[in-house]
Amino acid sequence: MTEPENRFKVLVIYTIKEIQTPIPKEAIAEILDTKIEAVEAVLNDWYQYFKIEKIDQENCYNFYHLSFRSYIESRQELDQDKQMFKDVNERIFQYLNTNP
Repeated sequence: MTEPENRFKVLVIYTIKEIQTPIPKEAIAEILDTKIEAVEAVLNDWYQYFKIEKIDQENCYNFYHLSFRSYIESRQELDQDKQMFKDVNERIFQYLNTNP
């Protein structure tokens, strides 16, 4: 997951981990300032790790098992790019403050 070509996948998964509540793919795309199709591609590739919940007519994504969230949190190699995760956390904060 630490390879450059996996960076976007890591960002999508990290966003879901950090938000800690079911989130629609449109919100993930907005947080990451990217096209929804890019987010959909990651969600489709990793579908076995996510559960989909219908909330207010939207499909929202969360981890299927809490153990996967714990696994992601324990990955030490993900600590190598702390600035990337800090940027995502700032985007999440901005998103939550503009979309209560």
